[in-house]
Amino acid sequence: MGMSHSVLESSTSQRTVLRWNILLIAIATLYAVFYVGGDAFSSLVLVSGVVCVTLAASGMKETHLIGIVNSLSYAYLAFNEGLYGEFALNTLFYLPMGVIGYFTWKKHSQGTFVAMRRLSTQRMIQLAGFLVVSITVVYGLLSQLPGQNLSFLDAVTNQFAIVATLLMVMRFREQWFFYISLNVLMIVLWSMRFMDDSSAADSMIVMWVIFLANSLFGFVRWTRLAPQTA
Repeated sequence: MGMSHSVLESSTSQRTVLRWNILLIAIATLYAVFYVGGDAFSSLVLVSGVVCVTLAASGMKETHLIGIVNSLSYAYLAFNEGLYGEFALNTLFYLPMGVIGYFTWKKHSQGTFVAMRRLSTQRMIQLAGFLVVSITVVYGLLSQLPGQNLSFLDAVTNQFAIVATLLMVMRFREQWFFYISLNVLMIVLWSMRFMDDSSAADSMIVMWVIFLANSLFGFVRWTRLAPQTA
C-alpha cells in the first residue's frame, strides 16, 4: 500500500510539472510568434530562456543544455543593449557552468529529477557577505566602461545570477531566493531600457515576468523535495 501511494504521488507530481512546463513554454512561444515577429534573437532568447528555467524548476538535467543556447543568444542581445555585465556573465560564466551543471545533475539524478538539498543558515550568511564585496567590485569596474548603462543595477543582477547559478549547480533550494530577487531586478532593468526606447525591452520584460512566476513555482517544489541541510 505504501509503495503504491509513493508511485501515485510521483506520477501526480510529474503530471503537474509537465503541465506547468507546457503552459509557460506555450505562452512564451505564442508571444514570440505573434508579437515579437521577425526579431529572431529576441524570440530565441525568450523561448530558450523559458524552456531552460521551467526545466530547472522541475529539477531536470536537460535545463543546462538549453541554458547554453539561451546564454549565447542573450549575450548577443545584451551586448547590443550596452549591458556589458550581462554579456560577460553569459559568455564567461553561464556557458562553462552549463556544461558543469549538466554532468553534475546527471550524476545526482534520481530517475527523471535531480536530488535536491538545502543550505545551512551559516552558509547563507557567508553568501551575503560575499555579495556585498562582489557587487561593490563589479560596480566599480562596470562604471568605468564607455557606453555602459545602469552600472549598479547591472552589477547587482550580475552577482545575484552568479550566486543563483552556483547554488543551482550544487542542487541547493536557496537558489530560488536569489532567482526571485534577480527576476524582480531584471524586470526593473528592462523596464528602464523600455523607457529608453529599446527595441528588445518588451520581449525581455515578458521573459523575466515568466521567469519570476517560474521561480515561485521552483521554490515551492524544491522546498517540498529538499529535506536535508548541507
